[in-house]
Amino acid sequence: MVAPSMVSLRLRGRPVDYGVLDTLAGYAIRRALLAIGESFDADLTCEGMTIHRFSALTLIARNPGITRSILAQILGVAKPRATMVVLDLQKMGLVENRPINGDLRLIGLYLNAKGRRRYSRIERRMREHDQLATARLTAEERATLLRLLAKFGPDDDDGGTCDIGVLA
Repeated sequence: MVAPSMVSLRLRGRPVDYGVLDTLAGYAIRRALLAIGESFDADLTCEGMTIHRFSALTLIARNPGITRSILAQILGVAKPRATMVVLDLQKMGLVENRPINGDLRLIGLYLNAKGRRRYSRIERRMREHDQLATARLTAEERATLLRLLAKFGPDDDDGGTCDIGVLA
């Protein structure tokens, strides 16, 4: 069965034929990302955020003491890119560097009081946005979607663990 296209466009009075595109999971994921992402980005922009800044802010909030190297690994970006994102968050007055366990060679990232307040507000706004973006799904469908999309992420079922850094 062919998945219906996400957009019902017509070409000279006939529905557009998407051919193989409607059968490709990657294409469907990309279309969904475009449909949701535009308004998500607009909400973030109102907060002075980008998806990378919000992702980094979330990871720092949930993992106090995370290092820039670990942050880069998790975000899937080069360390210089992660450093630029962190510097942006520091210029915004949200994040600070602190030695981990008093070791000046190992610097962790932490939200300050302003960062915690701002993160709380942005997180609430993003959760509301996500609920609106997935409003056409039942709670069960939404849970299934998240479970299926998680299969595209790192394989956590390899039987082992990987300690990627020291978190204070």
